[in-house]
Amino acid sequence: HNLTPETFRAAIASDLGDAYRRALSQSLLWSLLVSAAVAGGVSLFVTARIVTPLKNMQRASQRIAAGRYGDRLDAQAPGEVGDLAASFNAMAEALEQTERRRVDLLANVAHEFKTPLSSLHGYLDGLEDGVFQADPETVAACQRQVLRLERLVADLSLLSRVETGQERLVPGAAQACALVAQAVATFRPKFERRGVRLTAEAVPASWRVWVDAERTGQVLANLIDNALRHTPPGGTVQLSARERGRAEIVFE
Repeated sequence: HNLTPETFRAAIASDLGDAYRRALSQSLLWSLLVSAAVAGGVSLFVTARIVTPLKNMQRASQRIAAGRYGDRLDAQAPGEVGDLAASFNAMAEALEQTERRRVDLLANVAHEFKTPLSSLHGYLDGLEDGVFQADPETVAACQRQVLRLERLVADLSLLSRVETGQERLVPGAAQACALVAQAVATFRPKFERRGVRLTAEAVPASWRVWVDAERTGQVLANLIDNALRHTPPGGTVQLSARERGRAEIVFE
């Protein structure tokens, strides 16, 4: 109670300074705690939305590289991460289908090679054992099997060039009836020698297709040749074309 005005003002200023420093310290402490909480929440959010899906994608890509093409990611994630997962799944699906086709192709190729090789092996064994004679008929039979092997090798070589982009296609407009007529004219003598009838349904001249005429001719030749090999003498093979939809013509 004996304080002078100057001493009283100094005491009030000291108390206000202490209170300000305590308030500032508390504010800084709370700000630090709130910032830490917000940073932790953002970190968890980023981890859940971005980091974890990317790590899952990395592990899935490693499994796919090891040959496990059936792995898929959760494409339900929102935003760009979900779009990236969907694109990854589409890539994995394409790789799985490609691998399935490759396995099927290898099995088919092995089967196709087995028949002429078995025939050649039988002829060679027969020649060695004296069952067959090295007459023109036996030589011609062996040559047919060798030609079949050559065709298979040529088909595999063409397939390899197409898959690697080395075989260029030259598409252009062509009449479907002209493609059918050319294929029939090419194979008719061979069919007559085998005693198999080859016919073609009438194809409208207005039907035009956008194809590589040479490669399409090869496709038709393979189809007709396969049909000839699997049709007994006296049978009939019919080649036709039909319109499916407004922009697609299918040869059968």
